[in-house]
Amino acid sequence: MLKGALNPLTPVTALNNLFVKRKGECMDFQEKARIRLSHWINHSEEHLKEYEAFSMELENAGKNGSAGFIREMAQLTAKSTDCLRKALEALNENKDA
Repeated sequence: MLKGALNPLTPVTALNNLFVKRKGECMDFQEKARIRLSHWINHSEEHLKEYEAFSMELENAGKNGSAGFIREMAQLTAKSTDCLRKALEALNENKDA
């Protein structure tokens, strides 16, 4: 593979493959959006757990300054995850229709 070339099995490609119901039949935009938002919420929640655990490790190692920045990032991640949840809720309630 050429340096800088995209791997054909990137997460985006894997996510796009979820959008095909059966051969030749694709989901509509709203179904795709629900899947994408749900995926991002789950992904963000996993990062949040990692940030919280890592901040504790840093703190235990006496790296309180770094731990504080990671905790701040965790708070921002929680806020962004909340925005994703609200977007999914609005989509499900057709608030944008």
